[in-house]
Amino acid sequence: MHSERINFILFFLTSLSIIWVVVVFVVLLVKYYRTNLREREIKEEELRQKLTQSLNEKCQIERKQFDREQQLKREVTKMKETVSNCQRDIEMKEQILNTIYEDYDKYAVINALKNKKILTKQDWIVFRTSFDMIYPKFVSFISNLHANITSQEIKIFVLSRLGFSYVEQARMLGVTEQAVRRVWYRFRDKNNIAKNKHIFEYINEITIDKIEEI
Repeated sequence: MHSERINFILFFLTSLSIIWVVVVFVVLLVKYYRTNLREREIKEEELRQKLTQSLNEKCQIERKQFDREQQLKREVTKMKETVSNCQRDIEMKEQILNTIYEDYDKYAVINALKNKKILTKQDWIVFRTSFDMIYPKFVSFISNLHANITSQEIKIFVLSRLGFSYVEQARMLGVTEQAVRRVWYRFRDKNNIAKNKHIFEYINEITIDKIEEI
């Protein structure tokens, strides 16, 4: 009986020890798992933070690069506009200079013609050649407009187109001022032009909408 009791106690103690060992093992295992899980979570969080930071840095770099490209495009566009404006300014200035040169040449020719005499057929041919350099289509325009125009009337129209007064025309043609006026009066009457119409006014009316060469 005493031996059985001792065996029971030994069995109980042995079982209790085993249970204690198992409990301790389980507790240690759980603690290890939790510790390992926490470390893994920390590492994963650090990795996520690094990845997020890397993505943010990449986005910032790409954004800066995009901004630089857009700025460059704007600068290129602005430069193109500036170049285009400069080209237009240059073309405009060239046109102005060409006009000035043409006007200067025209004035020089007109000033030279003012001192000419038109007394012979050859004088008229030479004069017409110079006149046609300034207004190459005027004589044909007047001739087509008035089929009945005479050679003397053409001369008066040509001289008036140059802006020469009746006095200057008379001197160049070797006639009186009144003779010049009579040529215009006859032309005016046969073409039903108002009697108060001056030849310079008439020329301006018929050429105002035409090209400059007329």
